[in-house]
Amino acid sequence: MTFGVGVIGATGFIGTPYRAEIRECTDEARIVALCARRRDRLEAAAAEDGCEFITDDWRQVVDHPEVDLVLVLTPDALHLDPVLATAAAGKHLFCEKPIGVNIDEAYRMWSAVRDAGVAHYVPFWTRYVPAFARAREIVQAGTLGDIRGIIYRWQNPRPAAMTPASRRPARLPTSAATPTTSSAGSPAAKRGGYSPMPTSSRRPSRTWETSTWERPSAGARTTRWPMTSR
Repeated sequence: MTFGVGVIGATGFIGTPYRAEIRECTDEARIVALCARRRDRLEAAAAEDGCEFITDDWRQVVDHPEVDLVLVLTPDALHLDPVLATAAAGKHLFCEKPIGVNIDEAYRMWSAVRDAGVAHYVPFWTRYVPAFARAREIVQAGTLGDIRGIIYRWQNPRPAAMTPASRRPARLPTSAATPTTSSAGSPAAKRGGYSPMPTSSRRPSRTWETSTWERPSAGARTTRWPMTSR
């Protein structure tokens, strides 16, 4: 028995490799609906997947009668509505991380899938990577003592043409006209904007430590982080 998969955000950096893996599972799954913004990429993806239905309207994927599992692989700020609609339709769900732009969105999604009784997945695949598993063992053993902070960098290969701006939400730009505050519940936060902290909210009792490192692709880079004075 196979189940039908609908992919929302099918042609992006996240969606493309997922579709390739689904194509390998011919005995378990088949891609029956694809959604993305660009028609040319959708048509190319449909040819790769053997998919007969493509659209730029995610609702048509959720409503497709042959879709049993919906993959939500859109930019982070565009997860909420497809997730809620999928749960309401009684279909199983796979949503990329982070699932929402704030805790309120995350709770609404969790509540929806809980009440609908559908299966739901978030791909925290790194827990199975040996290096991560070993790090967890070291922390749990108390080898490092009381952990008070973590500095973590993830070197994730991505297409050369993909710039950091590609991660920003589609059609949700932050401009001078966009209301901005530092609150997680602000209009800018809910829209996925990246808002500077207001000057009045900054803490004056901080000093800054500077660190410089070499990155092969970009040369030397400098960063600063706050060291709170006591």
